[in-house]
Amino acid sequence: KNKISYLPDSIGSFYSLKSLYCYHNKLKELPESIGMVSTLTELNFYENKICSIPETFSNLIGLECLDFGKNDFSSVPETISNLSSLEEIGCDENQISAINLLTTNLSSLK
Repeated sequence: KNKISYLPDSIGSFYSLKSLYCYHNKLKELPESIGMVSTLTELNFYENKICSIPETFSNLIGLECLDFGKNDFSSVPETISNLSSLEEIGCDENQISAINLLTTNLSSLK
């Protein structure tokens, strides 16, 4: 396990970044600037302390794989309903009681 507790705002300037793996850390939130990295296709935030994602997350239209399992989410973030390229979502080991938004725009889910 690592002990990374935050991602810097400068993450938004990594315009060619395709994958970001931040699993097994101590992240509590994600910077708004992450939504500026439109080249991202894969994000893994498994086993952190995150309970929400920024609204700018909806800008990640090329995102295909998202894992936010083992965090502190109580619901699936509505922001991801706009990610039409999303093929895989990992959200295990959270406190999620219902998934009610994964029907319309997420036609690429496998």
